[in-house]
Amino acid sequence: MPVLDEYRAALKRLIDGDPLIVRTGSKITNDSVALEAGRSRGAIKKSRVEFTDLISEIKHAASERDNSAPVIQLANSQLKDARNELSRLKEEHLTLLAKYLSILHYNYQLQVENKRLGGGESVLVECVQIGIEI
Repeated sequence: MPVLDEYRAALKRLIDGDPLIVRTGSKITNDSVALEAGRSRGAIKKSRVEFTDLISEIKHAASERDNSAPVIQLANSQLKDARNELSRLKEEHLTLLAKYLSILHYNYQLQVENKRLGGGESVLVECVQIGIEI
């Protein structure tokens, strides 16, 4: 595979977010493309005429990624908000569950007291949720 094709393949992997050598999410620069292609840092030089098109492709890809950065930041912000909302709802769920169990226990105590006092018609029912039969 010619050298320029290796560099272009490395650039494509960086654009796709699937690099083999450099860290995922790295900035797209001449050096990162060179490293991803298995070459040394600084291997892509502006002074070499054969790299002119490649360098312009790298600059274009870098500017495209910079333009998509606000979209990514917005998505991350929305994800963070959703996680915070989920955490809040879990806490609220636990609070309401504790209140429900407290009311259920109080209802049980009232039914026992009603039975003890010989209340008229029996209103006692089986407490299915907590498995207690009165």
